[in-house]
Amino acid sequence: VFDRLTDGYNSCVIAFGATGCGKSHTIFGTNQDRGLLPRISETIFQNWNMEAGQQMLVKVSYLELYNEKARDLLKPEDPDNGKAASLEVREHPKAGIFVEGLTRSVASNAEEVLRLVDFGHKIRVVGSTNMNAHSSRSHAIVTLHLEVLDSNGASGHRQMVCHS
Repeated sequence: VFDRLTDGYNSCVIAFGATGCGKSHTIFGTNQDRGLLPRISETIFQNWNMEAGQQMLVKVSYLELYNEKARDLLKPEDPDNGKAASLEVREHPKAGIFVEGLTRSVASNAEEVLRLVDFGHKIRVVGSTNMNAHSSRSHAIVTLHLEVLDSNGASGHRQMVCHS
């Protein structure tokens, strides 16, 4: 995954399966058994070889899909009505498919990426099933948006997406 990012390609990791099979564990892991997202985040920040005059900008977004509604897990509920805004999925002829209004928080290291994801975990929809007492009742998409900026202002965008 990391090698393809450094070559300029977008990358995607998808965990798919039945309730309780370990999708979230594979992507996120635990403190003792780190998942793919922590490992990839650390690799990006530790091993990205920047050329002279280049700077890397990493932005994190975390989206939940539940009952056919999209919700930003990095933006708390609206204080006026106590509800999270439902976001709209759009398509632009040049930019492609995107979620209008989705937060992209800047992270300067792997720990900040994980802190943002942990914040989002705390507001995800969960519920009990026969297979798993703390099952997430939603789909989650964590996206790491990478931008390499040159000293002359040119930039190259790459995207790392983890689906659980």
